[in-house]
Amino acid sequence: MGNYLKRDHHLWTRDTIKNVSGDVTLDLAGDLTIEPDGGDVNITAAGTEKPALVLKNTVDSNKPSLIKFVKDRASTTAADGDFIGNLQWSSKNDADEDTGYISMVGSVVDASDGSEDGKLNISVRSGGSLISDVFKLE
Repeated sequence: MGNYLKRDHHLWTRDTIKNVSGDVTLDLAGDLTIEPDGGDVNITAAGTEKPALVLKNTVDSNKPSLIKFVKDRASTTAADGDFIGNLQWSSKNDADEDTGYISMVGSVVDASDGSEDGKLNISVRSGGSLISDVFKLE
């Protein structure tokens, strides 16, 4: 179907998709790729406990859903110290300032073929400062 999305027999183009209301279902037989050129993908909602990101696996097996962070350098190979993925929890403080409270970072310790090592580091804000290595697994 090219660069179009279909809903209730209507075709959406990049000009009309921004003005959509109601529920939208993408029923795909293959992958969905979103490539924001230098931008972010934001999902915003004003409801209680919304937005919720739900990954639902309905296959009849013991395999789970998957969240996968992929670091793929465009021009060079992986290097020691590369950050692979970062989950951040942030909120406003009582001065209405955006504040990071917790982060979880995965990184490459050793990218050498055959002896690869990784690290998971969790940092937590305490007493106004972000404390690194509250939990570290190497």
